[in-house]
Amino acid sequence: MENVTFKVTELIKENNSKWIYKTVTNYTQGELYYNEDILVEGDSISKLYRRVLSYLAQKGVNLREIFEEDHIKTAENKTNEQEIPGQGIYVSVSLNNKDKFIKIKEGFKKLNKSNELLENYKFVLYKKDNNEENGREKKEGKDKDQNLGRTMEEFIDNLISKNKQVIFTGAPGTGKTWSVKSYVKGKEKMQKERADIYKLVQFHSSYDYTDFVEGLRPVPDNNGGNMFVRMDGIFKAFCRKIVKENFEKLSEKNEIMTIESYFKNMQKPDYRDEVYKKLSENPYFFIIDEINRADLTRVFGELMYGLEESYREVHNRFDTQYKNLPTYEMKGDKAVIIDDDCFKDGFFVPYNLHIIGTMNDIDRSVESFDFALRRRFIWIDIKADEIMCESLKSMRDKKKNEKLSNDKIEEISGKIRQMNNIITEFGYGLSEAYHIGPAYFKDFVNASDENAEDVLRDIFENRIEPILREYMRGRKAEVQDELIKVCRVELLGELDEKN
Repeated sequence: MENVTFKVTELIKENNSKWIYKTVTNYTQGELYYNEDILVEGDSISKLYRRVLSYLAQKGVNLREIFEEDHIKTAENKTNEQEIPGQGIYVSVSLNNKDKFIKIKEGFKKLNKSNELLENYKFVLYKKDNNEENGREKKEGKDKDQNLGRTMEEFIDNLISKNKQVIFTGAPGTGKTWSVKSYVKGKEKMQKERADIYKLVQFHSSYDYTDFVEGLRPVPDNNGGNMFVRMDGIFKAFCRKIVKENFEKLSEKNEIMTIESYFKNMQKPDYRDEVYKKLSENPYFFIIDEINRADLTRVFGELMYGLEESYREVHNRFDTQYKNLPTYEMKGDKAVIIDDDCFKDGFFVPYNLHIIGTMNDIDRSVESFDFALRRRFIWIDIKADEIMCESLKSMRDKKKNEKLSNDKIEEISGKIRQMNNIITEFGYGLSEAYHIGPAYFKDFVNASDENAEDVLRDIFENRIEPILREYMRGRKAEVQDELIKVCRVELLGELDEKN
């Protein structure tokens, strides 16, 4: 692991900001020594920073003399600040390495005035070496990485088969929607006698109840004019299709089931259990992409009740907003009333329908889900680093590219993980939700071992650098440039020749 060692006496010299910048930039963890004894250590620079400040406070340094008054917070008025251990005060860690060590420098200068022998103090900072990190990952995590694709498939299968509502969330570009679609398409191919077993819709800010459940729609009337009639939204229409096909499966050979007989029989617990068992053999899937982009209480309406597994099926049917109107459907260019409307006495969600949502954490706060709706879904966080290697291999295999080896993909995956680690450790509150996912590297899987670095460089400049600037929008240009520079070094091992 690459490291740098310097004495505190070097740190506290006057007018040495450039030296501090060159010395501490890019390092990710470190230790403070007194002679040969470790006083403080941190597995990130932010932790080292707070712990060193805590040590200085214990030695009598007044930290309020280091920080401007409005930069020190208490438990009552803190926002994103983090606590200096044991001191009851909170400071921002959204500083780059240079600025953190300038604060540490000021603390040691205060300590120096108390006749402390600063020449006995030294820092050792570390930066993970690419080869060492890759070697460690291959040794400790290779089996996990290489089996992650199969594990994810089993993981998704296990979650969806056991839960009626699941939401996959995580960083952009982690392939959440793609993986879910791939899964349900695989289910569809396995059941050749059934077609169209899934429906996909993408939510947006204008999406509402009339699009999803039901609403009044303008249709031509018989006099050449227009009229408004009650029509199904996309979700209710799909539920209607499922109910019809469920009836065909449950009906006796010589007798077609009606909604009345079905309702009567479903009052019997033994009959219900048998029906649930049969219907579970024929699952259907409704996929909602970008589920957090719409006002969900406005979209779902009464479905807040009907989504509950224990409140599904005909014996739990409920009224919708336009219950007093007949439901129409389009046949050709004419709107006609639906015959034998299975929802005429109330809507219900079929037992064998699985609702799967996907969303990016950073697009809009998950707090847009109220608690009543949140508890109706199982939430699964997909982490970019955990799926990176196997996703790139899968993307390459689909392209049938034999020029890009597994070794090269594993090497690049390790560098991407290190870059993602920089994003979260940079100190500006960027979590794993801001990691760069495998979808950003779709052009990389068309490369060969020989030109992989050139392709990666284009990806960084055209895809990653713009999104990093977007992440840091509102911050100083030099702060943005520093994050981009450090990420570039981690991914490409080089500085931008233009700067």
